[in-house]
Amino acid sequence: MQSVRLVALTIAAAATDALSYLGLGHVFPANMTGNTVLLGLGVASGDYAGAYRSATALAAYVIAAFCFGVATAADSGARHVRAGLGVELCLLIAAAAWWLNLAGPPRGGAEYGLIVLVGAAMGLQSSVTRRLKLPGGTTTYITGTWTALANALGRRLRLRETDPNEPTEQYARLAVVSTYVIAALLAAAAYVAWHAYGALIPVGALVIAVGVLNQNEPGQDGYQRASGSRSGDGAEKRQQTSEGGDSMSQWSDELQKAEQLAKDHPQQADEAIQKGEQFAEGQTGHRFDQQIGAAGDQVEQRYGGGQQDGQQAQQNGAQGQQQDPQGQGRQQDQQDWQQQGQGQDQDQDQQNWQQ
Repeated sequence: MQSVRLVALTIAAAATDALSYLGLGHVFPANMTGNTVLLGLGVASGDYAGAYRSATALAAYVIAAFCFGVATAADSGARHVRAGLGVELCLLIAAAAWWLNLAGPPRGGAEYGLIVLVGAAMGLQSSVTRRLKLPGGTTTYITGTWTALANALGRRLRLRETDPNEPTEQYARLAVVSTYVIAALLAAAAYVAWHAYGALIPVGALVIAVGVLNQNEPGQDGYQRASGSRSGDGAEKRQQTSEGGDSMSQWSDELQKAEQLAKDHPQQADEAIQKGEQFAEGQTGHRFDQQIGAAGDQVEQRYGGGQQDGQQAQQNGAQGQQQDPQGQGRQQDQQDWQQQGQGQDQDQDQQNWQQ
């Protein structure tokens, strides 16, 4: 279901971008990087009408994202995600209906009105996808998706090793970029053939995404199929529990990697722990040296470290004994002196008794 939702949202964004570029004066309601560039080009070249259109799309996008952030500041559960997609669907339906009722190509106020509607819709979709944390990243602007995909492929070819979670993420990113290209191509062809009727493509795609989101899906958006319930509070708690479990799982994986690395390089790990202990002792004013040392010993036991410290301590003890033979001699002299003193005391006592 998650993959269906990802593809459906990507189709909606790509089709909206393509239709707006062809029919609304070369604007990108989902791609604010392109709009920012077009805004600068319009001002520099004197194409103020193009600059106004780009500025309108940019403003609608930012305002919609701002409103979503305000609405979800205190609670960002599944209820608000559904509401965000629901509002986006209403905006796209309104834009398609308005476009279809026009006698000709959008001009003047109608053109700017449609830009506002689709720009706000894409601002909401971008905000929603950030909340959903889909594996392919965002579905509206794919520059980061291309970058992550290229970086991962380069890292895999260079290191010849993969992360267990990496294939799923890479497949999702590949699905996003592929779907974006195909959806833009089909939407452009639909606009050339049927004009405003192409605006129904993003509407249909978003209907699928909203329908998938509202289904009872175990482990997704706080729903559980077995319960048969979609209570808002319980769903949000289950979602938080699921997110917490995912975070703990990631931490566990990182700890296992660190432990294995320490086992492979125990000397470097011992040095790092010693430096960490010294830093912690200095920061605490040496008030908790015993606790810090005990914690360091427990960490060393996990990967079998600390052996070099024990060997070094034994060597230091042996060197101390070799370098201080006089100390042993002084201990022997002290024992002899004590025995001699005891003998003198006994002789004095015997003389006193005879007298």
